[in-house]
This record gives sequence, C-alpha cells and structure tokens, in this order.
Amino acid sequence: DVHSEVSSIVNRVLKKEKGVRSLVYESSFTNKRLLLRLAAETLKYHQVFENILAGKECRPLRDERIMEGDMGYIYVCMYELLVGRGTKGLPDQVSTLLMHYGPLLRAREKELAAEGRGLESMREKKEQREKECMMPRYARINTLKWTEEETLESLEKEEWTVVRLAEGEDFIHRIKTLKSHEVLVDPHVESLLVFPFHPDFHTYWMVTNRNLILQDKASCLPAFLLSPPPNSSIIDACAAPGMKTSHLAALVQNTGEIFAFDRSNDRVETMNEMLRYGGVKNTRVLNADFLRVDTSSKQYSKVEYALVDPPCSGSGIVKRMDEWIGGGVDEYRLSKLANLQAMLVKHAMSLPALKRVVYSTCSVHETENELVVAELLKDVPHFRVVEGVLPEWKERGKETYEFGRHCLRADPSKTATNGFFVAVFERVEESEKSTKKGKKKVAKRMIEEEEEEEEEEVEKKKVKKEKDGEQKKKKKKVKKE
Repeated sequence: DVHSEVSSIVNRVLKKEKGVRSLVYESSFTNKRLLLRLAAETLKYHQVFENILAGKECRPLRDERIMEGDMGYIYVCMYELLVGRGTKGLPDQVSTLLMHYGPLLRAREKELAAEGRGLESMREKKEQREKECMMPRYARINTLKWTEEETLESLEKEEWTVVRLAEGEDFIHRIKTLKSHEVLVDPHVESLLVFPFHPDFHTYWMVTNRNLILQDKASCLPAFLLSPPPNSSIIDACAAPGMKTSHLAALVQNTGEIFAFDRSNDRVETMNEMLRYGGVKNTRVLNADFLRVDTSSKQYSKVEYALVDPPCSGSGIVKRMDEWIGGGVDEYRLSKLANLQAMLVKHAMSLPALKRVVYSTCSVHETENELVVAELLKDVPHFRVVEGVLPEWKERGKETYEFGRHCLRADPSKTATNGFFVAVFERVEESEKSTKKGKKKVAKRMIEEEEEEEEEEVEKKKVKKEKDGEQKKKKKKVKKE
C-alpha cells in the first residue's frame, strides 16, 4: 500500500530521522519513483494541511479511529483529496470518511487562501523554487563506452551545436544563454558536457544507454581531482550509489582495481546495477562499513588512492526538503556527522601505501568542511592539503583558515551546481618531514640564541647601571668632603 508507505516516510522525515531519498531507497516498495513523488509532494504541502486541521470544524479528523492518530497518513490522504487524484486507491472506509470531511476541509482551505496561506500560495512558492532549481543538465561522457570525440560527432549528427567557452567569457553567463540546441564542453572537468535544462532529458537515448551519465558538476570534482593514473589500486570508502566509483573506473579505463564500500544493502544493490550498466569491470563492491575494514590487510597493501565522500547533512543539495519541513541547522547533528567524517578520512589515511586522498561533502557548513580538515591536519601530521588545486576555480574554502584557499567550494548561485566542498590531501614524504623537523630545530635554536643575546644585553645594561650608580655615589661623597 503506497499510502501507508508514504505515511511512514513522512513521519520519519518530520522527526528528522533521515532524508526522503534515503527512506525511499530503504523501502521495500518497488515503485520508487511513485513513492518519492507522493512523499515529496505531501511534505511540501504538509504545513497547509496542518493549518487546515487547526480549524475547529476540521480538528476532529485527527482523532478519527480509522486514522489511528497517524499524522503522516492523514497528510497523504489530505494531499490526495485536495491536490492529487482524489480518494481513488484509498481504502473504502477512509474514502468515505474523507468524503464526509471534504467540504469542511475545502472551506477551511479557502479561509487560509484569503490570508495568502492556502494551497495556491504554496503551489506558487513551489513553482518559484523549482524555477530557481533549474540548473543546466550536466552529463559526464562515459568513456568506458565511447570517446569524447565519438560523443561530440554523434551529437552534431543529431543537430546539436557543440560550443566551447571563449577566452575571457563568463561561464555562468554562457550557460544561462545556452540555446535549446546547444551543448557546452565544460571548461573545468574533463569529459563533462553542459546541456540546457529540460525536464525529460533523462529519457534521451544517450542517457538511457549509459553513454552519458547525468551527474552534477560538483559531484564530478572528487574523482577528477583524485586523478588516479591507470593501473591504480583505489578505495571508494562510501561509494553508493556509485556515480563517483564509475567516474574513477572511467579515469583509469577499467584498469587496476577499485574497492567500493557501502554498508547499506539497498544502496549496494543500486550501485551494482549502475556499475554493470555503465560498463565498469574493475570494481569489487563490498557491502561493509569502511570503518570496520582492516586497512593493514594484505589485499589493501597496494592502495595508493582513496576517495572519502561520507554521509553529510546534504545542506548543499538544491532540491532538499528542509524548506518544506521547517528544517533549521541542527548543530548537534552536524557535530556528530563531522566526527564520523573525520574518523572515515583518518581510517583511509591509515592505509600503509596511500599517497593521495580526497575528502568531499555536499554540505555548505563549516563544521563538516574546514573544521574537519583542520582536525585531520592536527591529528594526522603525515598528510597535508595539496596546494594550488584547480586554480581556475574561483570559489575557495574559508579564508579564516590557512589552508582555505587550497580547498574548493561550490555554490548554486556562483557555480551553477549544488553546494559542495572538496579538499585534496597528499602524504608528506619522510625526507620532507625530516627537512621540516630540521628547519624547525634550526628555527628553534635561532630563537633560543636571540633570547640568550637579549638576556645578556639586559644583564650588561643592569651591571652598567649599577656601576654608574656607584660612581655617582662616590662623586657625591668626594664633593661633601
């Protein structure tokens, strides 16, 4: 029963247990698209439904025995009655009850509409929000299936006009002026194309065949910046649903080996399916918690590259539901997430042969981004932030941190992507550590010598002052005599 399933999801989202998409993925209900649509729509209008139920005539609906006080179920039923397809598909008893309350609910909604708080007002707000969310469609060329040259040739045969950013041309302005038949070769990320927004682009044959993979530009940055060479041994610590894993496989052209970990059974199934259809052949998918993995195990002894894109608040995702459920910043939750994030990166850094690791989040919060990096640099001295990463990318980390300018941030209004954060770390070689230690010792010795010289100077002045004092006393004594 889809309505009962939606009810459970709505209740859990409103309690802030998990996000809508995570709960939909976890559900055993097979039609995920229907489930996601109905849950998301119910949540978007639930504040109006709550205000309707606050009316004296409508309030008893909450206490009707058949509803069992289940607010999630009441909300989804109200959605179907007032916005959706009516009472069709609901149990007969529920349908009869709603037909009884229907005139009362509609009358109360009209009162709210007169105050600008009705369904139409919420619908307009929703449409405006959706317009703001109409970012371009980013599509990564799946180089495991064909080359960039073959892709562009095929697009031109289908009457797309392939364009590139002219020198000095502003990227944001260019994508906002893309015509319906134009496709832009992204100037920052290799093998990434930018198409004008179209709601049905996901049905385009290149996408359904996995020749193009729909992936937000910011989400492409972690694998692109990790940049493992062919035949690398790589770990993707929190891999599902597999977008970044497939990107890594494409970068090394299915050579070497990728260990892709995720502890969620359902998400691992989704990842297996995605990797299979995408032509990925060099990846071992492991349904396991990466924190429980023995990094000293022989099978991971050659891993030199790691990508850690851990669970986060998702505050950078443009289409999040926070606005509709009254979500604010939960500092306690952020601190717990930051602790988990730091633990996962530290665990990756314990891999004996690791040379390079990328840490990324789809969060805009400093707690999950710069503060985590600061903790890592403090606790794991044999790794440092790589300097000068993607210098043409203007949005950087917070300047209040010394390393901030070497991290990347993404902002919907400035980069036309979801909000994102990326930091690239590399191992500090022993020789460099020794050199640094030597420099520190020299610097310390120089400071000590300066301090000793200062103390000697002070002592000399003190002695001189005492001598001068004694001489003055003698002169005074001589004068008196």
